[in-house]
Amino acid sequence: MFENKNVFVPPAVLPISPYTKGNVVKMDAEDKYIMTKPFVENFEVPNEASSPYKTAVAWQKETGVRCISLMPEKSSEQTKLNNKGLAGIDENQFLEDAEGLYCKIQGKVVKICNFHLRISKITVYKRYYGGERRFINFEVIAPNNAVIKVDMPIAEYKRMMSKLTSDYPQLSVNPRFGNAASYFSEYASNKYASALDRLKTEVIYDYHGWAKIGAKMVYLSKSLSYCNAECYLPQISRDKMSQVYVTGQSFLDVGKKVYQNGQIDSIATLKQILPIFLYAHAGYTAKLFKDAGCDLQFVLAIIGKTGSFKTSISKVIFETFNTKPMLNFQSTPRAIELYRDACRDMTLILDDIFSCRDKETMAKFENVLRCFGDNIAKAKSDITTNKIEQFDVRGACVITAENELARQQSSMLRYITVHVDKNSFSSEELKKWQTDAINSKRNGVASKLQEYFALYIQYLEEHYNTILRTIMDFEAPKLKLDFARLQSNYKCLAILARLVLNFGINSLALTINEAEEIYEQWISVLQDIILTNHRDSKVCSPFELFAYALNQGIGTGMITIAGEKCQYAEDVGKLYIGYRESKDDTYVLNPEKAYQFVENFYNKKGASFQSSDTAVYRDLYDHGIISGYVEKYTKSNGTESVRVRYLKKVTIQNVSTSMLVINKTAFDELIKNME
Repeated sequence: MFENKNVFVPPAVLPISPYTKGNVVKMDAEDKYIMTKPFVENFEVPNEASSPYKTAVAWQKETGVRCISLMPEKSSEQTKLNNKGLAGIDENQFLEDAEGLYCKIQGKVVKICNFHLRISKITVYKRYYGGERRFINFEVIAPNNAVIKVDMPIAEYKRMMSKLTSDYPQLSVNPRFGNAASYFSEYASNKYASALDRLKTEVIYDYHGWAKIGAKMVYLSKSLSYCNAECYLPQISRDKMSQVYVTGQSFLDVGKKVYQNGQIDSIATLKQILPIFLYAHAGYTAKLFKDAGCDLQFVLAIIGKTGSFKTSISKVIFETFNTKPMLNFQSTPRAIELYRDACRDMTLILDDIFSCRDKETMAKFENVLRCFGDNIAKAKSDITTNKIEQFDVRGACVITAENELARQQSSMLRYITVHVDKNSFSSEELKKWQTDAINSKRNGVASKLQEYFALYIQYLEEHYNTILRTIMDFEAPKLKLDFARLQSNYKCLAILARLVLNFGINSLALTINEAEEIYEQWISVLQDIILTNHRDSKVCSPFELFAYALNQGIGTGMITIAGEKCQYAEDVGKLYIGYRESKDDTYVLNPEKAYQFVENFYNKKGASFQSSDTAVYRDLYDHGIISGYVEKYTKSNGTESVRVRYLKKVTIQNVSTSMLVINKTAFDELIKNME
């Protein structure tokens, strides 16, 4: 009678009613329909229990007809779950199937949600400052076996339910079970614990540069499967090493040839291009210098007027792998800090230092010098631990400027200056390298310089420990210098020269004898540059330069000083910058006009006076050159304190004015000592 197993048969046409006592298990008066499809799987068979009613199993055996609920609520839902075979699971045990996630709670099987999870990977992203971000990669098995792939920070993992149901409307939580979220959180924790035992955590480095991987030092880049950085280093095969090295060395041809008596003067030809070329290796080698206890602690300053190609050559040679373009000193301090971090183990370029002459620019310049001169960035506080942390600065730094950097001696020793002009470089040779960089980027291939420096980094990786020993044992050819820091800078340049030539020997591009011959030539060039910087470093401090300029201005008549106060007052500062007070033997000067004169004085000489007025006045006061006064004041906390005022109040035409009061006797003595 019921041969078609896929047909639903109305109870009215059945010869025996399933609703009669003894025929089927009682279902709390819920509506039923008869399904002709029999139980075919073991887990579909309901558990039998003692009852005055005939069980569904017995009914099916007798009639071949299966009874299920039309409205799956309350006990009917439980029956449905029992039909799944879930009733036999342990208390608080979770079970996943195609329709969702279930758990047995107080003897009843409860549906938690209509999805379950499958963790496929645990990933740790390493940061170069030592921090890390942990992510869980998992799949959400949604209704109809749809798979949703999710990559989630571990901090959000336990709170994922609201995010998942919000981002994916097809996912839902059982609304009739108020503790679904709590049970799901426990389930998620169990899945994670199981994944930790089952899966190997994958480590991905978020940064480029040197890192210790296992027992080996590696320069991280996007070419490695475990690095997520933007920087990409091509891998150079051994059969290409010699040609790549020779091609890279040909960058020295950018230096315009200088002839003496019909012969090329190699030292004069290399004087500008060689230090730039060698310093281009410094950023990649800085970590090795540090590990060898010989920190690279100087900046390269390229000084030249517009048209000298200083910026163009910097972009070509120093931005080989940089993913961010160079900045200038008009950028914010935070932008420069972020750019410095992005150039770690590379070279940071800051262009046109004095295009904007203000105190803020000077402060940024001094900060850059301190960072790379001492290899330490500014301290940062951690609000979670209340600890102050200082991060090391690693790499190299190049600055360009049009004028000489007239700074304090301590600052000058933190950089090596290379003076360039329109005759220093060959525009034709430079154009070849610029074109190669543009074409390689357009075609998605490595440029010649990228191949060269990638090969250099490979050389450093393969011989890391040997190179450390070379640096530690290195003795630079003798050169008499007065300053220990300048001696250290000279040694670092000489080491770079030696490493670059050893790199050539390793690449089978140079013989040992050829390398020694080139080394002698290069050392002569470097010594000439260092001696020039040595002479420039033996200069006066800013306050002495300030006094010298004023003395020159007074002596030559470039500035005029009134003989008496009343004469100056009548002029109201139009002709005179101040006056001489005979009874005290002092010069009383308008500070703004005096400082402006000093700036103009050095600008006309092709130099820049880059020191704040406050710093100059402080040094003049400390050396007894100017007269100030000590002022008492009350701090915000109520305590008394004092501060020094470097300018004195002078009444001129009934107006109190701040003036720079110079003690003429001390001033003349300072000038005499300088001479």
